[in-house]
Amino acid sequence: MTPSVKNTLVGVVAGIVAVIGGIEVFVLVFGWPTFTDKHQDLMLGWGLVGWIPGIPLGIYSAVLLWRFTKKVLLTPVVSKKDRLYALTWLFAVGAIGLFAVFLINFGNVNVKWQEEVRMADGETLLLNRRSKGGKYKEKEMSLEVVKSPANWQKPPIWHEEYVPILLDYQPEGQIWSVVATFHRCKDRGWSSILPYIEYQSKDGEPWEVIPLEERLIDRNTNLLISPNYEGEAKLVTVEERDKRSRSAANDNRKILSEARTNCPYTFLNPQLEAAMEKNAEAEKNALTLTAKVTHSSDSPIVISQDDYRTARGDWSGSGSISSNCKEILEGIWDIRQNRNGGSWLAGNVVVMKNGYQIPIERTRIAGVVTVACSKDGILVVRRPDKEQLIVHGFSQTGNLMDAVRVNLPNLSNLFPEREWPIIWKIQIDEENLIVVFGDYSPTTIPHLGGVLKQQVTFTAQLH
Repeated sequence: MTPSVKNTLVGVVAGIVAVIGGIEVFVLVFGWPTFTDKHQDLMLGWGLVGWIPGIPLGIYSAVLLWRFTKKVLLTPVVSKKDRLYALTWLFAVGAIGLFAVFLINFGNVNVKWQEEVRMADGETLLLNRRSKGGKYKEKEMSLEVVKSPANWQKPPIWHEEYVPILLDYQPEGQIWSVVATFHRCKDRGWSSILPYIEYQSKDGEPWEVIPLEERLIDRNTNLLISPNYEGEAKLVTVEERDKRSRSAANDNRKILSEARTNCPYTFLNPQLEAAMEKNAEAEKNALTLTAKVTHSSDSPIVISQDDYRTARGDWSGSGSISSNCKEILEGIWDIRQNRNGGSWLAGNVVVMKNGYQIPIERTRIAGVVTVACSKDGILVVRRPDKEQLIVHGFSQTGNLMDAVRVNLPNLSNLFPEREWPIIWKIQIDEENLIVVFGDYSPTTIPHLGGVLKQQVTFTAQLH
C-alpha cells in the first residue's frame, strides 16, 4: 500500500471516528438530564440552553478524536499489540457513547403537567398529572383534582400502574370514577374481556375497583392518554387534549362495549378460583358413561376450508368452538396465575359474550379441547387420555349443571394409522352426546382443508 493511499484511508477512518465521537459528546451534554430522573422542569430548561455548551464540546471532542486516531494509525509502534490496545480503547469509547444514547431514549421518566378536563356536564376542572416509569411502560400514573366547583368534594389522589382515560363525577352521592386501560397485555391485571378497569371513590373515601358501569359505555374519554415523555407543556388545555386524542385507538377515545383486550389470557382471581374449584369437584364426582360405536367409515373424504370450519369449529387460542356457539361465546382463553415475578398456566376459561367466565382447571394434558352448544346449554369437552373424555355441562347463562366421564372403548385400535385420533366433530342430539373421531391429514395448514382418511362415531346417552 502506497503512503498516499494509506494516508487517505487513515483520514477516512479518523473522520468517521471523529464524527461519531463528536455526536456522542453532544448527545451526552444535551441529554444529561435523562440520567437524573427526567424531571420535566429540568428537561425543559436545559432543552433551551443545552445546545450552547453541547455544540462546541462536540466539535472540540471530534477534533481531538480525529488527531488521536490518525496518530494511533500512522505513528510507528513497538508492536501490533500496542496498536490493538489503542483501537480497543476507541471502540470502548464508542460503545459507552451508544449505551448512553440508549439510556437517553429508554431511561426512566418523571413527567409532570397540569391538565384541563371537561366533565360530562360541561364543567372544566384542573388536574395535576404525573407519569413515572419508562417511555413504553408506565410504572405509575397519577391524577389530582386541584380545581373544581366549590360544592364538589375532591377525591383522594389516584395513582395506579394503568393509564387513566376517563374522569367522571356524580354530584348525587359525591361519587368520583376513573376508567383506566393498559398498554401491554402482560400489564393487565384484571379478568374482564373489556380493556377497561373502573375505580370509584365515594365521599372522599379511598379508591376501589368496581365492575365497569353500564352508564359509562359510549362515553367519550376526557383525559390525556399519551404524554410527551420528552417533557409536557405546563398546561395541557382541553383543545390540545382533543387534538392529540384524534390519533388514539377507538377504544381509547370512547368507552366501547364491543372493545376487547386482544389478550388471549386472563388472570386467576378469587372469583374464578372458587368457580374452578366447584367445577373440579363436579369432575371428581362425575358419573362415568360408556359410549358405543354407531358409525365407522374408511372411505377418504376431501375436506374444504368450509367443511373443516363446519366440523371442527373455530380455533380460539386454547381450543375449538363449534359454529353453533357463535352467538353466546367470545372465546377460550388461558388462565394465568402470577407467582415469583412471572406467570404460569392454571387452566382455561370459556368467555361468554355476556361477560361471564367459565373456568376449567388444566391438568398436565387435559386442556380444553372443544366447546359445543345447544338450546339446552354448553358442553365443555376435555380429553385426559386417548380413550376418555371429561364433559362439563353449563346452562346458557354459565351456571354449572353436571359433569360426566365418557369412556371410549377400543378407540386406539380402531385407528391403526393414527395412535391419537382427533376429535373431528361434536353434536348434541336430544339426550345423546355424539363424538366423531377422525384421521385427518391437512394439505398445508389444517384449517385450509385436507383429507379425512377415516372416521368413527361414538354415541353416549347423557341422561
